[in-house]
Amino acid sequence: MAARSTRSNSGAAMPDLDETVSKAQAGDQNAFVKLWQFFYPRILKFLYSLTQDAEDVCSEVWIKIAAAIKTFRGDGKAFVTWIYTIARNLAIDHLRTLGRRGTTEEVQEHHSYAEDQYPSDVHSMLRCLKSEEAEVVSLRVIAGLDVPSVAAITGKTESNIRVITHRSLNKLNDELTKGGFAKGGAR
Repeated sequence: MAARSTRSNSGAAMPDLDETVSKAQAGDQNAFVKLWQFFYPRILKFLYSLTQDAEDVCSEVWIKIAAAIKTFRGDGKAFVTWIYTIARNLAIDHLRTLGRRGTTEEVQEHHSYAEDQYPSDVHSMLRCLKSEEAEVVSLRVIAGLDVPSVAAITGKTESNIRVITHRSLNKLNDELTKGGFAKGGAR
């Protein structure tokens, strides 16, 4: 079997994902570390689109993954869907917990992001989108996931994911145009 290589947004090469996941399931700590090194920054970037407490939630995600990886069944592609589903669900739980702790104003204030809290300008642009749109764009563009994976994570149909992605990217393009960029992103 030929080794497949997957690249993260940071450029780090991921060895054969299926093999690495299989080794991590069998208890190989080095394989788990490789998965963590590859996916941690990608999941963190995704979580920043959902909550300003992304680092805390990301830590919870990896604790949950570490505790459950031996019971996970599937290949590398299923693993990616599984970990992003965990991340999404924990972020939603976190936001619900915040909602129970304070008034609406406190929660809104808590979720108003300062520019320096975003790892990139991309995340600040997501604020002009509805939360569902931002989530889909984050999974598709920031995390680099394909349409079937995003559909599985969000529980939406593939065609719905395509429509949301298309409309959301058009909204972002319109915002860039208002900000002085030419259609398509050039200044």
